[in-house]
Amino acid sequence: MEYKELSIKRYSNEFYNEWNRIVISSKNSSLLQLRSFIEYHKDNFQDHSCIIYKRNKPLYVFPASEHGDQIRSHGGLTFGGLIMPFSAKSLEVISVINRLFSYYRNLKFKSIIYKPTPYIFHKVPSEEDIFAINQLNTSLYRYDISYVIDRNNPRKFSTLRKRKIQLAIKKNIICMIYNNNNINKNILESFFDILCQSLKKFKTYPVHNINEIYYLMNKHSENIYLYLAVESNEIIAGSLVFRYNQTTHTQYLASSIRGRETGALDLVISTILEKEPTEVRYISFGRSSKDKENPELNKGLVFQKEGFGASAVMFNQYKIKV
Repeated sequence: MEYKELSIKRYSNEFYNEWNRIVISSKNSSLLQLRSFIEYHKDNFQDHSCIIYKRNKPLYVFPASEHGDQIRSHGGLTFGGLIMPFSAKSLEVISVINRLFSYYRNLKFKSIIYKPTPYIFHKVPSEEDIFAINQLNTSLYRYDISYVIDRNNPRKFSTLRKRKIQLAIKKNIICMIYNNNNINKNILESFFDILCQSLKKFKTYPVHNINEIYYLMNKHSENIYLYLAVESNEIIAGSLVFRYNQTTHTQYLASSIRGRETGALDLVISTILEKEPTEVRYISFGRSSKDKENPELNKGLVFQKEGFGASAVMFNQYKIKV
């Protein structure tokens, strides 16, 4: 494809609806790439996203942010990369990537951190972009291991996980499901308190604050749910899940001391596996490294996730010198 057939516009608010139309109709997008999600923390990032046109027709989007002389796709998102239409072919994607990176190079950026969307979030196989970037001056920048259950090919729970679930049932713990239609801020605050306490032992904190979670649940009521384990009207464990097409991701898993004593979180996870819609194939448990900068496995998290039959999917990031 000739470069003259391709043109690029930097994203601005006037393209809000056009951007979302492209994302919704693409083959490798998710909730994360919608502008209503990207912009919940827009004050934290200098956005430099782009829309790519073929013969003046908008077909591709590239969520991105500036970080000094570096572009990241996107600094505020777990993954992204080039969002492609169903019509995208390999040679065209190579041309789009080359044109896009040339655009940033002409603006004096020196490198791009590229976070492709992992295959479990694709509507159809969509890794043309990974092939395209590897034709360039590309190196592996970061690798994260995530754990995923394939509901089409389930594996048996471990004996310990089964025992924990039975304990929770015996203790008359019930699991409730909330979204923006039936939740109030007091319920969310109770879960958030447990979450902060749970993360404190790992010397970390939630990526989102409670107001951001409440905002996202309001904006995306059909995509974000809260599963809560309740004992005698007290919340003792839970999970905030993001639903992306055929994949549900447990954004946060948390348990109080009482929850750990009673197997409440195990009950929550088994309920997610049972209650998520039939079109959801994958349940993603997210990264299992010790922290953001340390790829060493958190053995406790891995033991728990593999106990439910989960296995590994890599979330890789690449660095391209432009």
